[in-house]
Amino acid sequence: MKKIIAVFLALILLLGLCACNKNNVGGQSSSTNSGTKESFPLSLLYCESDTVNPYTAVTNINVQLCQLIFDPLFKVDNGFEPINCLAENFELVDKTCNVVIKNATFSDMTNVTADDIVYSFNLAKNSNTAYKTQLKGVVSCTAKDIKTVTFTLSSADPYFVNLLDFPIIKKDSDKQTTSDGAALPPVGCGRFIYNETIKILSPNVRYHGAKNKVSEIKLINAPDSESVSHYVEVGATDIYYTSLNDGEILQMSSKKVSVPLNNLIYIGVNQNYAPLSNVYLRYAISAAIDRTRICNVAYYTNAVPATGIFHPNFADASKYQTIEKTANSKISIENLEKIGYNSEDAGKKISLTVLVNRENTFRVSAAELICEQLRNIGISASVIKTSYSDYKARLSSGDFQLYVGEVRILNNMDVSNLIVPGGSAAFGVKEDALTQEDTQTTETVNDYSKISDIVNGFYSGKNTLADIVTASQTQMPIIPICFRNGLLFHGEDISGDITASVSDVFFSIAEFSKIN
Repeated sequence: MKKIIAVFLALILLLGLCACNKNNVGGQSSSTNSGTKESFPLSLLYCESDTVNPYTAVTNINVQLCQLIFDPLFKVDNGFEPINCLAENFELVDKTCNVVIKNATFSDMTNVTADDIVYSFNLAKNSNTAYKTQLKGVVSCTAKDIKTVTFTLSSADPYFVNLLDFPIIKKDSDKQTTSDGAALPPVGCGRFIYNETIKILSPNVRYHGAKNKVSEIKLINAPDSESVSHYVEVGATDIYYTSLNDGEILQMSSKKVSVPLNNLIYIGVNQNYAPLSNVYLRYAISAAIDRTRICNVAYYTNAVPATGIFHPNFADASKYQTIEKTANSKISIENLEKIGYNSEDAGKKISLTVLVNRENTFRVSAAELICEQLRNIGISASVIKTSYSDYKARLSSGDFQLYVGEVRILNNMDVSNLIVPGGSAAFGVKEDALTQEDTQTTETVNDYSKISDIVNGFYSGKNTLADIVTASQTQMPIIPICFRNGLLFHGEDISGDITASVSDVFFSIAEFSKIN
């Protein structure tokens, strides 16, 4: 009997040690070592009167929430590189892109198939969202087999997969309604599942990707912009993201993380105005700009200086871009002298106006700094502030000299609408055909003297991305200033690798921890 009791006690001791070893390393719990919790809840804002359908949601907070519920084929990271999400792999040849999808399931336990991808693509392309614009170059999307989707493009695009971050929903699930006809949320396969009854997000235990420590996400109803501002300012939400599109920064008693955006702030140039048709004046203006100061002062450090027409984080182009971040008055004066303007000749001066819409305080401040910097090299410059409607009308009619503009460059880095004459944002841009003598570069331009030829040549495989960079800096149809950042606010008790991207506000949520 004593032997039986001894064995029993030994087993209890052994099980106890196993249990300790399972949750402890070196005799201490992991939460004690790191000071973080094994699992924890979060609180986020949402709008109860809006939907959590990614193709019909209209509030920013609900659109962001959808990124947790629905996964795309790819996401784009902060270097503007595609990251596989639902996509297993892809093959892109000329105008055809085949994407093979992973073995993944929706929250209702049905498999994700190519038909679901095709269905979601059609919703995205016909929606009133940004996805409609970025998918306009896709002629068709078809299911090649149950796991393969074929995208046919109108023209070749080497960075096409960067555009495939549209949310995937289960086919026809957006048509489901309650017994009284109210629309139900579509079925997704993302990191969390929306529980409409109790207004929370629960972890998707069948999620195909990395698991996270968030036990649940409590949703706080913020029905309008005033309530959003209030909840953010009092710290009721653990995470809040703003793209700063409206030019205003909310105050939140928390930490913040900058999020690189592909939003280029630039000086638009009316080349139909005789002085500005001379490329040397455009060179002089560009060299006069202290881009770093504009980022720090006008954008409160929520921007990065442009070194060219592409984002400096975009590695494929950044090594070719040579625009200086700070002002270089020596280069400005040299270029002004080339066209007969001498800073010592008081009788011959250049006067320019800079058009800006007055509603955006960031851009107004940038315009004022630009004028100040132009005056430093002897150019008389003044700001014209108008309403946004008048601003657009004057751009369309060509009634401007310079203007401060902002354009969201798509993640496939297509800048044709901005620098090719006739593009939707190419106000005042003319088709220059520069010769070698007209340029400041040692690069030969004989084979691609027009920007439209260069851009078209890039998509036909004749030219490279370096050619586009060289041409945009040589011909300077627009003058890049900076790229704006978004801001991700998070509570003081949230730690870890906290990263957000243009594709996903919650890009690194699997790495989040919460301090005890």
